[in-house]
Amino acid sequence: MTDEYFKRTKYFGKEKKDIFEQGKQEYTLTDARKADQKTIDTAVLGSIKKNSDGKLLAGYLRTNFGLSKRQYPHNMVF
Repeated sequence: MTDEYFKRTKYFGKEKKDIFEQGKQEYTLTDARKADQKTIDTAVLGSIKKNSDGKLLAGYLRTNFGLSKRQYPHNMVF
C-alpha cells in the first residue's frame, strides 16, 4: 500500500462554476478496498484474540476518545 491508496479523491477542480448543478456526489467503495479492509480486520482481530489481555484491549478499542476537565489537547505530549 502506498500513499496514493489513502489519498482523497478531488470532486472539483479549480473551476467551481457548476458546483451546484452537479448535485451531491456519493463515494462508493471498490471491491479491492473491501477486500483489503477485510484482510486487515482479520489480522487485527486475530492478534487481539491471541493477546493475553484480549478482552481488555477490545474494550479499549471500542471506547470513544474524550477529554476530562483540565485536559487541554495543546498541552498534551504524546
